[in-house]
Amino acid sequence: NLFMEKIWQLIIIGGGPVGLSAALKAKQNNYDFLLLESQSKLGGQLMELYPEKEIIDISGHDSILAKDYINWLLSQFDNSDKARFYLNEKVNHLKTLNELVEVKTDTTAYQAKAVIIATGLGVYMPRLLECHGAEGCQNIIYALHRLDFLKDKRVAILGGGDAALDWARDISRHTPYVTLIHRRNEFRGDISVIENISTLKIKKPFIPTKIKKEHDEA
Repeated sequence: NLFMEKIWQLIIIGGGPVGLSAALKAKQNNYDFLLLESQSKLGGQLMELYPEKEIIDISGHDSILAKDYINWLLSQFDNSDKARFYLNEKVNHLKTLNELVEVKTDTTAYQAKAVIIATGLGVYMPRLLECHGAEGCQNIIYALHRLDFLKDKRVAILGGGDAALDWARDISRHTPYVTLIHRRNEFRGDISVIENISTLKIKKPFIPTKIKKEHDEA
């Protein structure tokens, strides 16, 4: 294995919004730091799942799309910074070495005086819809990267958390044919985000049991 001789002041594990925010704070404090991200791009779940999602609780931004927030964070760094961002570097082991921490990936061992773990929920794997007819159905979307292609289409959203309610609000701006289906009577997310959407239909408590495609026989 290649062993890196350099001792970093800080290593940040994870290149999502928290990891990038930590990197920005490290830059502002003139730290010499390394950020390790296991995926091939930075941004975490905001880029992988919710690039078009509106964020309204970021300090300094009244309202900003998730992808624009990540791009804003990345724009704060340039080649003159005392920072390195390494992609496709999955950390698999940490151990202390006297006053240092050794961070091992599949190919390299790095040393730092301090480590920030900002992995969040880790690498995203969607929980697939488990009902008859769902397997191989191209119209079931687990990660929504664009909204414009949904214009005037009929859309059903399954869920009752913040993500489902936010998508119900955002998609309703593109089509008046949105139905929100939840398995419980109570929503876990903030119901206020959909209270004034007159076109939104809500079905609860309902659990999907079968996907029937157009022209399928009963």
